[in-house]
Amino acid sequence: MKFFIQFPLRLTIPLFLLLCLCVLSLYTLTLGKRQADASVEKFVLAMVAQDMSRLQGRINAHRPDYDDDDIKIAIASRGSDPDVKVVLLSDEGDVVLNATNLKLPGRSLWQAVPEVSAELVSQAKRTRTGAVLLADDHQSISAYYPVVLAADTRELRPTRVGLLFMKYDLRSLKLAGHYQVEQQLWRSVLVYALVLIVLGGLLHNSLTQRMRRLIATTKSFAAGDTSARASLPGRDEIARIGGAVDKMLLTIGNDRELLAENARRYRLLTENIKDVVWVLDAATLAFRYVSPSVERLRGYTPAEIMAAPLTAALTPEAADAATRLMRRRTEDFLAGKIATEHFYTDEVEQPCKDGSTVWTEVITSYYLNPANNRVEIRGVTRDIGERRTWEEQLRQRLDELQRWQDVMLDREDRVQELKGEVNALCRTLGQSLRYASQQTDPTGLEREAPPA
Repeated sequence: MKFFIQFPLRLTIPLFLLLCLCVLSLYTLTLGKRQADASVEKFVLAMVAQDMSRLQGRINAHRPDYDDDDIKIAIASRGSDPDVKVVLLSDEGDVVLNATNLKLPGRSLWQAVPEVSAELVSQAKRTRTGAVLLADDHQSISAYYPVVLAADTRELRPTRVGLLFMKYDLRSLKLAGHYQVEQQLWRSVLVYALVLIVLGGLLHNSLTQRMRRLIATTKSFAAGDTSARASLPGRDEIARIGGAVDKMLLTIGNDRELLAENARRYRLLTENIKDVVWVLDAATLAFRYVSPSVERLRGYTPAEIMAAPLTAALTPEAADAATRLMRRRTEDFLAGKIATEHFYTDEVEQPCKDGSTVWTEVITSYYLNPANNRVEIRGVTRDIGERRTWEEQLRQRLDELQRWQDVMLDREDRVQELKGEVNALCRTLGQSLRYASQQTDPTGLEREAPPA
């Protein structure tokens, strides 16, 4: 069957029908020859048995004058049949008396016909019963018939018993039968051929032609014609297949349009957002996808990023640490310590194509791709250079405010000390206190009076 499925149906169907015709013809020829051979064998066996019985009765009727001309003529007449190889009459000593071949009389039976079975000769004489046997090769028939040559009136059972032997060749009759079978077979083959031609035409119209239409429809659909449909008529299996294919093409067409729209939206999204979306193979640390926005971020095209190793996307100071960190997180993910929904946020300094660097925030998650059974890292990278500048400016302002606060607190303490010293001097001079808000605590130090 593998041989046939390598070719289209318009070739395999005729080849298959031709093969069936050849097998059927060979089987018919073999069976016909066997039947013809069996018919020839059956006919000749009956004919030889009848002829030998008639010749046996004729010889027995002429005893004891077995050398009568009538007997010689009766035996010699059998030789006119080309299929009769030999007919002979032998005496009780197995010496040939008469034969279709004039050279055989006077010879020993075994010399005249070497293939004669001594056992069958003895059995025929002993049992006084004739036998017609088919040769082992089914090419000839041998007949053994006993004849009474003479009888003594004092003998209850005659002792002078001879043998009437015939060998009939079946080959010419079988060849004639084979020829008739072959002639009949050729006529049958012509009839079979006409039937197969008609059957092939019907199959071509009902099967091959519609299958070609179905194939043409799928090719047109694959070429981009999403409206291509087979629309096969009928209710048979091919029509059902065509209907199923049409439904499948309709579903695929709708899905293709949906996927195209989603791809357009995704491409619009990835090409216009500032963030860089990427996918990294956790085993090889090679990028499998990088969005086009990376060119605005670092100046490199996605193809350049995916062609370079991961270390080229990092500064030399961060490359080793980032590689070790990814390896460790991958091991934790495979061990089940972290889930796919877990996200990592890191800040990384990355080189740009113009020689500068840019600070980025990288958000990553790990997942097992069912398509290739490999761990992949999904990441989003965004530029945080401006944010880091604002954070630095805010930090500087906070530091300045802290310094001013410290300075102002020191000045307030000094003013309080000066007020206390002035009040102490006024008290020494006997004058009234200049700063009523200041009072002396039990330790003798000036402190600010609490509000009323």
